[in-house]
Amino acid sequence: MLSYHQEEASIIGFSANHIDLLTKVDGMDQWHLTGFYGEPNRLERQKSWDLIRSFGAISLVSWCILGDFNNVLSNDDKRGEILYPNWLLESFQQVIFYFELVDLDLKGCPFTWERGNGTKNWIEVRLGHAFVSLAWLSLFQEVQLSNPAYSSSDHCPILVEHTRRPFDHVTHSFRFENAWLRGPLCGQIISSVWDAFADKNSNGKLKKRKETISKLKNRCDADSIQRYKAIENKFMETLYQKEIFWRQRSKQLWLKAGDLNSKYFHATASARKQQNNIKKIAKG
Repeated sequence: MLSYHQEEASIIGFSANHIDLLTKVDGMDQWHLTGFYGEPNRLERQKSWDLIRSFGAISLVSWCILGDFNNVLSNDDKRGEILYPNWLLESFQQVIFYFELVDLDLKGCPFTWERGNGTKNWIEVRLGHAFVSLAWLSLFQEVQLSNPAYSSSDHCPILVEHTRRPFDHVTHSFRFENAWLRGPLCGQIISSVWDAFADKNSNGKLKKRKETISKLKNRCDADSIQRYKAIENKFMETLYQKEIFWRQRSKQLWLKAGDLNSKYFHATASARKQQNNIKKIAKG
């Protein structure tokens, strides 16, 4: 378990299969965080549920218990081979229902463990869960459980994060990751992006080139004609770059670049940003 500040979390109990923390953040009530690992042997699985039941006092306060439980709540959480027997499902369900815990919905890949990837014996199971009490949910009303779905292990990590409100604007600093240098196309991508988007706000550049084109258009001398063609080419290239810029942000990739749909892409990107914001919820 890691914490930014030691005073924010204190260990109040642990075993080979769990670690329990009491956390305190300024401005919030205390709450418990329990990291859990279920017995891998099915015949020993009841020990896991008995251990959870021993946390009875914790359940009276805000509580989040998460980790690899080595069990599923339903056979819908499994794909491939034989189903889990009812006695395994019911024993797990009973301990969760006993504490009235909420199983957070998993965003991303629905499975957290796999075996035999790409073979006819491929098995995928959701073993990772985050269960929370109603009191905990009242503290963290905007929370999300996600599965990045990539790992060097046969297990995928799960991430619980407190999502920000739509009106919380945060400026994120760009940080270059040295690992990117190992990518075979890293240099090419950086070069093309640098050339294409060195000036993201291309409106000023377009306006100046448009004015220059208007001045040179009716001139017939060789120097003006040469400058006209050069500026016109740059003008069209800037338009194309602008289109690509908004196309990338609109995510409407089914439209081909080259159709000069910059206004459409800009509108779509703006609408998508609005759709991703939840302004209010009506009870009905």
